[in-house]
Amino acid sequence: MVSILFFSIAIFIVLLTIIKKAEIFAPARVFGIIWSVALGLADLKLSSFQRPWSYESWLMVLLGPLSYCLGFFIAYVMNIQSTLLPIFEIRQLSREYKINSNRLFILTCAAFGFYAGGYFIIYLVKGFVPLFSPLLGAVRGEFTMFGLGMSVHTMPLIVFFTVVFHLTTTGEKIKKHILKIFSLCSIVTFFFLLQRFQLIMIGVMCVILLYYTTRIIRPSTGFVLLAGVSSFFLWVSTLRSGKFFVQYLHAESKMKTPRAYAIFTEPYMYVVMNIENFARSIEKIEYHTYGYYTFNFVLSFVGLKHWIERYTYLDDTPYLVSGYNTYTAFWTYYRDFGVIGLAFIPLLLGLAIGMLYYSLRKQPSLQKISAYALSVFVLFISFFNSPFGYLWFMWTVIGMIVIYYFIKLPQKERLGYLKNAAISDYQ
Repeated sequence: MVSILFFSIAIFIVLLTIIKKAEIFAPARVFGIIWSVALGLADLKLSSFQRPWSYESWLMVLLGPLSYCLGFFIAYVMNIQSTLLPIFEIRQLSREYKINSNRLFILTCAAFGFYAGGYFIIYLVKGFVPLFSPLLGAVRGEFTMFGLGMSVHTMPLIVFFTVVFHLTTTGEKIKKHILKIFSLCSIVTFFFLLQRFQLIMIGVMCVILLYYTTRIIRPSTGFVLLAGVSSFFLWVSTLRSGKFFVQYLHAESKMKTPRAYAIFTEPYMYVVMNIENFARSIEKIEYHTYGYYTFNFVLSFVGLKHWIERYTYLDDTPYLVSGYNTYTAFWTYYRDFGVIGLAFIPLLLGLAIGMLYYSLRKQPSLQKISAYALSVFVLFISFFNSPFGYLWFMWTVIGMIVIYYFIKLPQKERLGYLKNAAISDYQ
């Protein structure tokens, strides 16, 4: 009955979006569809690893998503009298936005040089690349070095700003070909590391960027892209597992479904076990960590993360019931601050993302589109994990801020571009 309710909510959101021809990437719609589907699947209890939840667990599981939605609603109320631009007008305005393309080209090339150099040095030191190692997934976390390890996480910046360069620059065929080659090399070599988050992140970011600046992304192509990203995500997971085949996964996951449906084991378990681990762990947790995981990226940056972890004997993945070791984005806030963190941090995040969305709809800019693209990624994987605590995510955020700072044209020059564009349109 609960599953039917949540699936009905997801179908209702989709149908309402189609009927009203509403904006498909509004934060409440993205978040609502993802979490209603995830909760509907979790309540099916198709694996013996899953157990019925207590009322307390249900309350805590729902509190985080509802707090997020409350943040969206507050942002909506604050902007209810605002005039929002239609999507076609946002796309038209985005084409008039000019940047310093020469600086963008140089910075993107520099980012690729940093990526390639760091990648090569780490390979020389470690002596392996995860994809070609006999242990596969077991060694993927070892391909790093303190400080220099951030170089390999520059890949999203290279790919994203290659797309930005193509969207904002006319001509410059040689430079565009060079950036395409750099982006392709970055994606392929990063795939060798068997990391998924950054590949999915750049995919989501590029989809959002193209949606608000071009007519390439439509509902039909959007569903195709979503299916492609999901398939790629699962394929990389299977590749990382190495010896784990579909039937073996079905048995190991203690599925209650017939073996004929074993192919659905991995996608199902990757969605539901995050919520299952969270529901189980909140009943067993005995103490809180007061910001260690929420601000983990700061501790990683200053080199204190592993020292604190060893000193306090912290277990990053306690109370697991299976080999699936994630807890949803809300576990971080609950583990650090309890119910207060679970109630207020998602509310503030929902409010911030909602305000960013309405600001984009009122006064669009390339920076706002890029920031919202990152926000959609945060919503997209919220059923799985929170990226805010990861240093690589903050590295991407800081990198985008720095690059936009250097490629932004002075006010007079930007107005000159718009004036010339207006004269050209008039003629």
